[in-house]
Amino acid sequence: MFARLAEALEQRPGRILVLILAYLLINIAVRLSLPTSLEMDEAQQALLTQWLAAGYDSQPPLYNWVQYGVSALAGLSLGTLAGVKAGFLLAIYGGYAMLARECLEDRALAALAPLGLLTIPHIAWESQRDLTHSVALSAVSILFLWAVMRTLKRPSIISFALVGVTAGLGLLAKYNFVLLPFCCLVAMASLPETRRRLADWRILVAAAFAVLVFLPHGLWLWQNSGIAAAETLGKLEDDGAPVSMLADLAGGVLSLAGATLGFTGLTLLVFALAAGKAEGARALRAQSLPARLIGRMMLIFLAILLITTLATDADSFKERWLSPVLIFLPLYLCLKAEAAGLNGRRLLARILPVALVIAVLVPSILLLRVTAAGWTGKYNKQNVPYAALSRLIAEAVPEAPQAVILSADRQLAGNLRLNFPAAAVVTPDYERFERAAFDTADRPVLVVWRGNAPIDPSLRQLALRQGSEQEGVKREATPVGGIVSLGYLYGRPGDRVTFSYQLFARP
Repeated sequence: MFARLAEALEQRPGRILVLILAYLLINIAVRLSLPTSLEMDEAQQALLTQWLAAGYDSQPPLYNWVQYGVSALAGLSLGTLAGVKAGFLLAIYGGYAMLARECLEDRALAALAPLGLLTIPHIAWESQRDLTHSVALSAVSILFLWAVMRTLKRPSIISFALVGVTAGLGLLAKYNFVLLPFCCLVAMASLPETRRRLADWRILVAAAFAVLVFLPHGLWLWQNSGIAAAETLGKLEDDGAPVSMLADLAGGVLSLAGATLGFTGLTLLVFALAAGKAEGARALRAQSLPARLIGRMMLIFLAILLITTLATDADSFKERWLSPVLIFLPLYLCLKAEAAGLNGRRLLARILPVALVIAVLVPSILLLRVTAAGWTGKYNKQNVPYAALSRLIAEAVPEAPQAVILSADRQLAGNLRLNFPAAAVVTPDYERFERAAFDTADRPVLVVWRGNAPIDPSLRQLALRQGSEQEGVKREATPVGGIVSLGYLYGRPGDRVTFSYQLFARP
């Protein structure tokens, strides 16, 4: 069966996009069948759809802008949140198929390359579960390398412009994208066959387009560099107490090695088993220009990360940080297989069952991790009944749907924004937007937080201070509030989650 399917895909590689689209539609259907309770990144996007800005926080705004535009046109809903994610995922797989067709002559291997993405846990699982900016980064990284490869084969003003546009979009997707064009330039400079392209005057066209695309956010970043740098650098540092310099270095190297293995291990294993020992060894020795270029890019990238580890206190690497360059590993392995003259159809037929199993497991686990929580006792963010919480608050506080809702919890705030689309929902993390919301006249302030402990003094002070700045609101106004205890969705009868709220209304 898989041999016949491999033959069909070899004859018409475009069919692989049909299979990928079906896979993505299944995942969308699973997400829409689950509760509307949002994951962390989903909630942040729901929160930030209130504003269109040149910059928001430590992440660049490409994903936010796309989500804002879609939500402005079609409304904020679980469907529009899931639809934007699916659009970026389609760009990942579709862009990879375009890149593979640009680099590979063997049509079976060109169909295999995008399927190889399913063997990368960051793409197959994490990107489906709850990622936003990292998904945009992967999509634009693939499109950037496609533009580069196209330019190397068929240089033109348009191809150089595409390189610049995708480079600018990459910087708008995530800041660590900058490592991809840097590694690409260094790798190209190291190869005689590609070095001459760096002296082409049209590279200035690419640079100009990159600057123009990035400029709106770049000006914001220039004025707010501390916002982007503080959280980004903090993610690299260990929160534990320092032990010794040697221990920190060892921890950083081990963390980088573990992240690299986690990102690439399954892909390498699947391709090695499919190729076999003899053919795999032959593929390792084989070379082609695209394989050498991508191979050097990956080595340069890992060398940069290793130097960063040794030169700084960075000792906590996450697999998703490796995606700008290591995402090209499946393509690299297909290029090596083609250079070695391996039978692409046979390789595709052997890997198809693995891809199919993964394609079935991912949506199944996404469904069961929520619906089977009552059996396991392990609850995730989608098991929290935010919709029911919002209904109860709206019944108890009729002003809630039009209020300024304040919460120190970004995820809670995003879920409240989804359920109260007419409210102005803010968190202290976004001070600039907070001030804009509180400037809105005739809106009471509703504070919502997790648990049944008294309101945090800082939130109370903020609510009273902002309330008192509105005409006719007295600082000493007695707040109306309550506690809501709800059972988890798909949870055990005795397991509950508690929230509290207080309304600081006009007297």
